[in-house]
Amino acid sequence: MDGVMVIKKVTLIFLLSFVLGLFHNGFLSQSFMAINKLLIPAIEEGWMDVSDAERVRLHIEKYGWPVVPEEVWAISGLRPECSEILLKSTKWRTWCEWGKEEASGETYRPQLSQVKSSVVCQVDLNEEEYVGSNVGCVARIKGGNWGFVAERDVGEAGIDFVGGYIQGTGHQGVTWILGDHRVHWGSGAIIKRYDPFQSMRSPHRLGQVSRGFDGVYSGDGAPFRRGVAVRKNMGLWWFASSLDSQKRSFTQNSLSEFTWFDTGLHRDQNELNRSVIRVNRFGFSAFRVNKLFQIGFVGEVGQTFSSTFSGLFGAVFRMEKNAFSFETEVGIFKGDFTMHNRAVLTASRHFFLFSSIDKTSVLHPGRNWGVKAGAVNQWQGIVGFSLGPDNKRFVVKSEMDDGGVSVRSTMRWNHPIVNAGKVLSRLSIDCNIEGEFSFGARMRWDLDLFRLTAEFYKSWDSSPGFGRAFRVDLKSRRAITVAVMNGVDGMEGRLFQLLPTARGYRLFSVGDPTSRAIISFDIIPDRLVFSIEKMWSVWENTTSTHRISIRLEGK
Repeated sequence: MDGVMVIKKVTLIFLLSFVLGLFHNGFLSQSFMAINKLLIPAIEEGWMDVSDAERVRLHIEKYGWPVVPEEVWAISGLRPECSEILLKSTKWRTWCEWGKEEASGETYRPQLSQVKSSVVCQVDLNEEEYVGSNVGCVARIKGGNWGFVAERDVGEAGIDFVGGYIQGTGHQGVTWILGDHRVHWGSGAIIKRYDPFQSMRSPHRLGQVSRGFDGVYSGDGAPFRRGVAVRKNMGLWWFASSLDSQKRSFTQNSLSEFTWFDTGLHRDQNELNRSVIRVNRFGFSAFRVNKLFQIGFVGEVGQTFSSTFSGLFGAVFRMEKNAFSFETEVGIFKGDFTMHNRAVLTASRHFFLFSSIDKTSVLHPGRNWGVKAGAVNQWQGIVGFSLGPDNKRFVVKSEMDDGGVSVRSTMRWNHPIVNAGKVLSRLSIDCNIEGEFSFGARMRWDLDLFRLTAEFYKSWDSSPGFGRAFRVDLKSRRAITVAVMNGVDGMEGRLFQLLPTARGYRLFSVGDPTSRAIISFDIIPDRLVFSIEKMWSVWENTTSTHRISIRLEGK
């Protein structure tokens, strides 16, 4: 045991020495990773939705950092109310200072030629018996049209995963990408979409927009699609295709039930002994777009687990006219179908109706063709309304899921206090058809020097306690975040917090007797970040987790 502790201490000292050695050289620089420091909290606070964040990100990647605050009005498609808040944001004005430093004279040039890089080192101070070291590392490098990643998780031996992509533009409206990528066709009824913040969107916006693809150089060891994708623009039409071929890990029990693993972890013999099969998929789409509507055809041919090929086909229709927006997508697979429907009617400036009705299919292959364990064939949806201005908004939603019906009411109130910052509060009450209640509350007090956030959640079965989270953000040049959160036994609902870590912003959730704590510190703002994470459980025979992470940004 003493020998293990000595090795851990030596490893930690080595990592700190490595980082401090780089402190004095020119490897450090501002990075586009800094964009998340504005966009993610803005999404969490509710004044920016994901489609707005995507427009801001694409604008900066295309034109570089802004030079004057008023450039916010030049971001194509950004909502006026979002532009007004973004214009006054401290982070946006900081970006303007960076833009002035990077600009050449009076001109403003794109920064696509710059090469960005990041290195994240992690040390897990646990007593797990892994085949490899308790030190993990993820190294990324990205240019204007390419990205590369090499990764080894904690507990693995050697470099476990290598990935990346390269993309370019051909003649006559052709774009292409080779390597790891995502496609963004439809709303996900046919081909699953990567959309982690769907549940956090404002309900009065359809949100997802059909577009081509983007490159992925994440270090999770399981790329979304690996192969080649091509898109061709022809007037009002665009056509796209994607060929994906990669190995998938799975296990099968005595009842022929399958479990797929997408984490890419290989830390012990159980993970190393998982079965592997190569899955091949070919996806294609065709869309016609004009000012009034968008219609598209999406399909995918995939290799099932029995090594035979099957087809999944469908259509997408979206229209927006005056105050009404509507989108529907239908997918057909082996005689069954899936469907996504979304509609929004803006009756006035402060009142709108919205609905989202989906039908899932037990046969839908999902991400891994041929097997979908635990699938349920059912209808689910949301119907509701929103009333009031943004600073005092009341939302009521009726949700149908898994044969049950529930009603959720949420009240949000934002109020400035003279010489005492601004208070943002949110209160939600859920009630299902059986009369069971859940209660949630959140308050944020925003001051000049720091920000305090508290969140509570109490579900019907979470007796005798309740879930809670506390967070403090110090607004110094070298930002510091301290947060703790916990769930309780039988907690049906989940408690969420977006917290900065050395790997970037991560969405932490607690829906069981698990507690978490995190400290994040910007040693060099937007360049060098240090964090300590701890997770522990009240369950017996459960080992707690201690992690130290360091992220280094450079060019």
